[in-house]
Amino acid sequence: MCLLKESRYPKVTTPRFDRSILPPLDVRIERKVMIRHRANKSGPPPVGCPLEASLKLLAGAWTPQILWYLRTEPRRFGDLKRDLENISAKVLTTRLKELEKRGVVTREVKHTSPPTVEYALTQLGHKLNPILESIADVGTEIQRHVVSKETPSKPAKVEALSLG
Repeated sequence: MCLLKESRYPKVTTPRFDRSILPPLDVRIERKVMIRHRANKSGPPPVGCPLEASLKLLAGAWTPQILWYLRTEPRRFGDLKRDLENISAKVLTTRLKELEKRGVVTREVKHTSPPTVEYALTQLGHKLNPILESIADVGTEIQRHVVSKETPSKPAKVEALSLG
């Protein structure tokens, strides 16, 4: 008695890839050679790349929003938490400590009852204001552009003139 039985399902074979539709190998290589390398006209980034350091600073979660609210006047911790509705106290504390460590924000403890803490931008932090405003302007422009692309223009209704 044979233990290996034939399957009751038919054997399915997959079609093989037809290589005859490809051009010859030497033609494919020739096409690759025809694409020329273009030299970079902007040059290499500066040593230590200050652009990358600036972008790292702004790339943190909630960091641009925190800097935005601090740009006009010093704010207390509770005020910032209310301004940034969905941020947790832990995340806000972490971001403010990072910004303070990097020299962008100062932290001043007011000896009141209860004690309050006020955060303000340093001179370095105020240098970020024009950048944040420019980013906001570009964002507004992008939103307008996206909205204009999403909403198709409706053709004007033409009313038929009755000549009667």
